[in-house]
Amino acid sequence: DNPQDDVTMTTALYCTKRNPDAHQVAYFNDDSLVSLLQDHCPKVECTPSVAIEMLVKAAFDPGSSMLHHDLLSIDEGQAQFSVKIPESCSAISVAKLFVNLKRKHDAIFIGYAPNGLVKEMVVNPSLDATLNPGDTLFYIAERRINAINWSSLDAD
Repeated sequence: DNPQDDVTMTTALYCTKRNPDAHQVAYFNDDSLVSLLQDHCPKVECTPSVAIEMLVKAAFDPGSSMLHHDLLSIDEGQAQFSVKIPESCSAISVAKLFVNLKRKHDAIFIGYAPNGLVKEMVVNPSLDATLNPGDTLFYIAERRINAINWSSLDAD
């Protein structure tokens, strides 16, 4: 994050050249630069400004700004986390995962990225859907879940 988009672009290009496998996140004031960077550095995650959307959401759904602040804050309350399903696991039913994640970890399943491809993110998937090894799941919890017994999440 830099107030000057040209510096952000140059930094992202340089970092990608130095370490093409590094996870990078970039923020641009000018959203049109996102596609330009991703043409050259497809692994860089670009985060947009959502300030206007947050104002509109709060106007139509009072309390939304506090909910989003709580989810984004690292200091207290609930937060959003992600974890990749290990390749050694079996496929997991969304219905079972949803219930068991809440029962065993007091966490809420909110979506997944098939095979870790965040551009194909599925938020609030159907209970009939299935998650596979290599998928990245996203959840809300008080803290990151460090030890997951994956087979217990697909139990009846």
